[in-house]
Amino acid sequence: MGKRNANCWYGLELLEETESVMQFDTSQGRIFAGVTRFANALGGTVLIYPAEKDWSSFFNHQRIALYKDLFGELCGDLPRIDCGGYSCVAVKRKADGTTYYYVANLAGDNVEHIQINGKTVKERLEIYQSVVYEEKNGRLKKVGKTKK
Repeated sequence: MGKRNANCWYGLELLEETESVMQFDTSQGRIFAGVTRFANALGGTVLIYPAEKDWSSFFNHQRIALYKDLFGELCGDLPRIDCGGYSCVAVKRKADGTTYYYVANLAGDNVEHIQINGKTVKERLEIYQSVVYEEKNGRLKKVGKTKK
């Protein structure tokens, strides 16, 4: 990580095997790497955003949408789950092609629908409630939901 400058941005020295996929331009004309991408030892894609410890002001709805779009473009087969709020998501893929999606509502409001890979599912999730969907042959089916 580079040194902090007066604009609170961090400069990065990118390694040869690292690619800058998003940049930030300052009003003074300086350019800083915003998101970088590289492959880890197992061949997985790693995206990094340089930031300080306090992320409390970083996330807002526009940035979340930007990053979901960015990740979707960079990782074409990456599952995309949207529920209009903050959530915890886990995905498990089985060898037979079945995929399981776990979604927990961590927002301060109830969620009325979920989008899984562009398919809208009418699902009411109260605060801290979670649901599991199974996708097989392109069809989604609810297989579990926590009680209220």
